[in-house]
Amino acid sequence: MNKKLDASTLSDASGFTFYADDQELTLLSISSHPDNDRMLILEAENNYNDAQTLTLDYNQGSIKATDGSLLESFSALSITNNLPFYTPIPTLIEAEDYLVNEGLAHENTSDIGGGENLGYTNAGDYLEYNLYVAEEGTYTIQARIACDNSAGILEFAQIDQDGKKLSSAQLDVPVTGGWQTWQTVSTDMDMVAGRHTFRVTIIQPEFNINWFKLSEYVLEADAGTSDEILLYPNPCQDQLTLERKGIDQQSSISILDLSGKAIKGWNYAQSSSSRVLDLTGLKAGLYFVELKTQGQVWRQKFVKE
Repeated sequence: MNKKLDASTLSDASGFTFYADDQELTLLSISSHPDNDRMLILEAENNYNDAQTLTLDYNQGSIKATDGSLLESFSALSITNNLPFYTPIPTLIEAEDYLVNEGLAHENTSDIGGGENLGYTNAGDYLEYNLYVAEEGTYTIQARIACDNSAGILEFAQIDQDGKKLSSAQLDVPVTGGWQTWQTVSTDMDMVAGRHTFRVTIIQPEFNINWFKLSEYVLEADAGTSDEILLYPNPCQDQLTLERKGIDQQSSISILDLSGKAIKGWNYAQSSSSRVLDLTGLKAGLYFVELKTQGQVWRQKFVKE
C-alpha cells in the first residue's frame, strides 16, 4: 500500500475476491504483515496450480489507512504465481534442466544441437524433474544416450509428495560405440494423472544422457495378421461390422483410443464369424478394434465419422 494500514480495520476478507483463472476461490483470512505496516497478507484455499492465472478484486469496504482514508476499489490485480512449475506432457527435457541431481556431472556434448550432457553415472545416481500428466495412460519415453563399452539400465518413476513410487519403467541402454556416439532408445510407461516428481535413476552404469522426450503412446496397427479380421464399412458411423477368418476360439473385443485405453468392450462367441459393433455415442476420430483370444491379439484401425 502507499499508506500505513490501520490494523484494527482488518476484520475480515469479505471485500476481496480471489480468482484462479475464472474460478473464485475462498479467502480464509486477512492480516497485516508483522514487519511491514503497508502490506496485507491474504490466505486463500490452496486448490489452484502453477499453470493458472491469479487475480484479485476489491470492493471498497472498511479497510483504512492510519490517516482514516479508505482503501479504494480495484479489479483484476495480477498476482504472481510462484508455485513450482510442472512441465506438461508432451515435452522434451534436457537432462541438465534438473531440479535435483544426485551424482551426475556436466560435460559439453557433440550431439546434434550442442550444449551439455550429463555423465559419470554410477548405480544409484538419480535426477529429478517436475512433470504434469493431464490424463492417466501409457506414454512413450525416449532417451538420448551414448554408451562406450558396457550396456546400462535406467529407471523412470513417478514419485508423490510423500516419496511413494506411483509408477515406474526400466529402459535398457545399449552400447553405442563411444561416449559421444549418440542413439535414441525408448520404452513405454503407464503413468498416473497429476503433478509429480519424475525421477530418473541409474540402475546399471555407465553412459551419458543428453535429453528425455515424453509423448503419448500410439498403438501399432496390427498385432496379428491383417487379413484375419475384416472391418467394414471403414470409415463408419454408428455401426461397424467385424468378421474374423480362421479364428475358432472364443474372443473378446475392445475399442481402444490411440493411447491404448479401452472405451467399449464385448465378448465374441466361438461359433460366430461376424459381429456388428454399436458405436453410438463414440466421438468422431481414429480408433482401434482389438480382438483377443487365449493365445493371440489382433488390432485394426478404423475411423468413426
